[in-house]
Amino acid sequence: MNLFEDTSMNGNEFNWAGSLYYADYLLFLFLNQYFMHRFALSKYLGLMLIFWGVTLGCTVLVRNFQQLAALRFMLGFWESAAMPCVWMIISITYRRREQALLFGLILSTYAFGGVIGGVTGYGFLNLNDVYGLSSWKWYTIVLGVTTVIVGLITFLFMPDNAKSRWYRLTPEEKEIVKERIQDSAVIQESEINFEHILDPLKNYDFIVFS
Repeated sequence: MNLFEDTSMNGNEFNWAGSLYYADYLLFLFLNQYFMHRFALSKYLGLMLIFWGVTLGCTVLVRNFQQLAALRFMLGFWESAAMPCVWMIISITYRRREQALLFGLILSTYAFGGVIGGVTGYGFLNLNDVYGLSSWKWYTIVLGVTTVIVGLITFLFMPDNAKSRWYRLTPEEKEIVKERIQDSAVIQESEINFEHILDPLKNYDFIVFS
């Protein structure tokens, strides 16, 4: 896709850019837990998706390794908020027996996305030099615009929980929702309880599985 030619990078620098993304992704997972307790989940997720898309779009302007590394670092922060927000919304909206299927479906999209990404990536090779842009630039533009659109939809329309005003529930439906929430046994708190963080570390099953 002419990425190395356009950015004067070598394979080693490209690998470092990828590693930097994953390193700060893991680091910011903890910081995002703090912000998730301070803001409405759908609004926070929507903003992170918008910033994610804008950063992807800005990759088109990259001319060297330093610029790409800076953008990859930013991407790690934006993307590290996505899955925790989705997990939390599912956990406080659906019954426990319903959550496993949803979590499984979401995780399966990783493999599905890899297949789709490979096919679309091959298709973008045909856009090389269209309007003077390399195929990798077209790829990031389309991904960036799509992500921004999804972020806007999430910010404006995605409910935070089963009690959201978007559902326009009747009194009877509100009672059903109340029962479902009690069944999920998940309570959304505004403060971080460090005892909850330490509890899994005391669980031998969790440690062995990890």
